[in-house]
Amino acid sequence: MDSESFSKNARKSYPKLWQENDDIHTNRPSSKMPTHIQPESEESFQWARSVPNVDLPSSGLEFVQKTNHDPFLIRLQGILSRSLVVAHQFSLCTLFLTAHRCVVCRSDNDEYEEYCEECFDDDRILIAIHIFTFILVVISISTMMARRQTKELQTQRKRDRLHNRSVDAILIAGILRLLSSVLRTLTASYSSDTITALSVLGMIFSFVTADYTYLNGILVTDDNEKSHHHLSTIYTQKQRPTFLGGTISINSVVFSAALLSSRLSSETTAYIFFMWTVILFAYYPEARFLVNQTSFGTFVTFVSMLGTSISAMFILNKGFETNIFVVVQVCILVVAPIYKAILLKKKRKIFGPWDIAHIKVKQ
Repeated sequence: MDSESFSKNARKSYPKLWQENDDIHTNRPSSKMPTHIQPESEESFQWARSVPNVDLPSSGLEFVQKTNHDPFLIRLQGILSRSLVVAHQFSLCTLFLTAHRCVVCRSDNDEYEEYCEECFDDDRILIAIHIFTFILVVISISTMMARRQTKELQTQRKRDRLHNRSVDAILIAGILRLLSSVLRTLTASYSSDTITALSVLGMIFSFVTADYTYLNGILVTDDNEKSHHHLSTIYTQKQRPTFLGGTISINSVVFSAALLSSRLSSETTAYIFFMWTVILFAYYPEARFLVNQTSFGTFVTFVSMLGTSISAMFILNKGFETNIFVVVQVCILVVAPIYKAILLKKKRKIFGPWDIAHIKVKQ
């Protein structure tokens, strides 16, 4: 058998793993074939096998799927309800900083005199205090109602919870009372501008690192899946609950509070200020978590956010500070939710035989 007939039989016996696009001018399977190779020869066959242009047949399966089929307004409503806690946290951090400034201004501290214009307006201060007091009452009542509504969950017994909180309060109060004099002299060698800048950076870091998933009434399970988690996996009947609002966030708040306390006029004022810090940023997140697990959680969060924002704006300086506060709140509550709702429409989930199989056991 000569070589030419062998090459033709070889081409017929091998499977066709490439697609030949004949060149009408050269009659070659591909215009990229070197010119010294003759078509229909064994050499051309070997070359085609080494550089195939493979066309795999379609499997008919779709590996891309939309993840969200809800209308735009439905998506936007869900994102807005989750954005309320972010806006509330920002207004709470702002109120924390501005309230400290007003306390310092009213203690005859000349270093903050240029920023104290709004703090000497008694009417604005009283309105801010009344609004924030009303918010605290609403949150307290909502927390009690939330505990009653979630009775089927295995939470701590009331006696154990009160015992743990009382012990914590006594320990914190005792430590702060002993260290209040140390706090006041902690930063004596630093200027007030440096202390203010570091405190603001600490609160910004606290705002960024807060666990907003937890504040929305959702816990992340061990499977890294977000679900409405039963408290029985976190709280037992007698076990002391751990802080779940973000460890880095609470540490940043304590850092800022320690710096700000060093600029207060008396030990008693520093002690009260630090106690309020513990209440607002250590105990309050658990109350927000419980409230947001109920049917009225979104409404309470909206009222709390609105009241805290108004209280902060009453004692913020007019102009730059107020404008920055409003712009950030608009970005959190309007710009970011709309942008995310648009992105969710374009979100696709890619899946296929390359995915790792998971065995799901029915409970």
